[in-house]
Amino acid sequence: MPKPWSKSADWSGRALANPEMADVLSARLSAAELTFRIDQAWRVLNFNQELVRAADQKVYLLVCMSALMGTVLANNLHRVPTFSLAQNSLLVIFISAGAAFFGFTLFTLFARAGKARPGHTANLIYFGDIATRPTAQEYAADFRGADLHVLLDDLNRQTHSVATIATRKYQTYRYAWVALLLQVAAFLVLQFTFAAKLG
Repeated sequence: MPKPWSKSADWSGRALANPEMADVLSARLSAAELTFRIDQAWRVLNFNQELVRAADQKVYLLVCMSALMGTVLANNLHRVPTFSLAQNSLLVIFISAGAAFFGFTLFTLFARAGKARPGHTANLIYFGDIATRPTAQEYAADFRGADLHVLLDDLNRQTHSVATIATRKYQTYRYAWVALLLQVAAFLVLQFTFAAKLG
């Protein structure tokens, strides 16, 4: 039995990257190989879902950092009687960077895979497709009567969708980091100028 990522199984790796190939390629598998591939496909899907959850958790930490800086800065503003032009400029930079940060944060948290392709049919894994069945009995009947090749194809498509979401999340997460670093720089300089003026 070939390993899931060996050269002899290279066509399976291409199927994960290109879901349109799955219908043709999964038909080549024997029952034993098909069962093995389904297990591997579940592992790949779960790994990509973990990446999605990790991106969300990282963003929550950044939001806490940004909110903490905003709170500290707001508490210090009333202590400074007048602001110089440089301080006003730094405040604008801080607020603008914060707005950009929260914008990228929202894009990260609400990343989507995009619209379904034309000809899309309800599959057995995605919750939105599962819910299109009017009753639980209908879904149970579809799942019970599905060929294992169909399940493998659905897994490949779902993995591709989740990987697309993960990719978009980490792209906007990097932009959020850049905005937060700019916010941190403005915050530190402002705090230094406030301390110098009050000291």
